[in-house]
Amino acid sequence: MQTNLENGKFLEENNQYIKKFLNPNELIISEKIEKIDNSVSIILAEIQVFIPLGSLVNIIEEIEKLNDKLNSLKNEIQRCEKMLSNENFLRKAPKEKVEEEQTKLNKYIENYKEVENRIRELKDKNV
Repeated sequence: MQTNLENGKFLEENNQYIKKFLNPNELIISEKIEKIDNSVSIILAEIQVFIPLGSLVNIIEEIEKLNDKLNSLKNEIQRCEKMLSNENFLRKAPKEKVEEEQTKLNKYIENYKEVENRIRELKDKNV
């Protein structure tokens, strides 16, 4: 699991639950994880989970799921951009709300790039 320091600390403190429910062969929690060959990734807001493919995951199905995720992120990016370009919103909304939307937008863009990269990696493996 790749995440920031704060989330990593929380995950480490609760890793017995993760191990109990997910039953992983190995659990690594780090701020930076090198590429794991033949794995799928689940990309959440602040955590990226890598799961070895083995023979359990169909790469084509995984690419389809990631494309769905990509479309969802694209919609969220467009929503945030529309909101942040709305002069009425910027004028009337509390500063904190505007900052919150900008933070969301940045996170969505970051996740979008990660999903794009993951799709590219899986396509390269599936050639």
